[in-house]
Amino acid sequence: MTGPRKTLHTLQTAAGDKENLVGPGRMLCIVDRDNLKGSLREVNENDKAQDQSKQLKRKKTTSRAVQAGKEKSATVTADDLTSESTSERYWESLAEQRRIALEATLKENEELHYKNEELSKKVAILEEENHTAKELLRESETLVDVLKEMIGGDDTADESSLIDNSYEV
Repeated sequence: MTGPRKTLHTLQTAAGDKENLVGPGRMLCIVDRDNLKGSLREVNENDKAQDQSKQLKRKKTTSRAVQAGKEKSATVTADDLTSESTSERYWESLAEQRRIALEATLKENEELHYKNEELSKKVAILEEENHTAKELLRESETLVDVLKEMIGGDDTADESSLIDNSYEV
């Protein structure tokens, strides 16, 4: 006999994640304490820099058509997760994760559709071969019956009817 079963631990929400559950003593890869502290420092520094930039003299700018790339700080911070309203970065990262999952699912569905078409063609070919094989079987049974009658055996007619019944599917 084996020892007693291990009990399951209760799942707890991760310190920085409202949606994903983890067991005790485990953290999600998104929420590293070092990264969390660093990101909080970055947020504080960004706030200070914004306050200072407001105080500086504003320059007059002209608008030009420029394609903006993705922001470098697309990571979700602790402030994003603990605030009353969720931030735009949280929803962007969630949408990106779901988009990637949908792309993978779409690719898998296309592969399965292709395999399904191939298998359907193979099934149609096999059904056609099965039909021709059944026709050949019936013709050969008829030929066997005719040959037995020609050889001269009404006694064997009973045997051929038994054989006919055993071959039917």
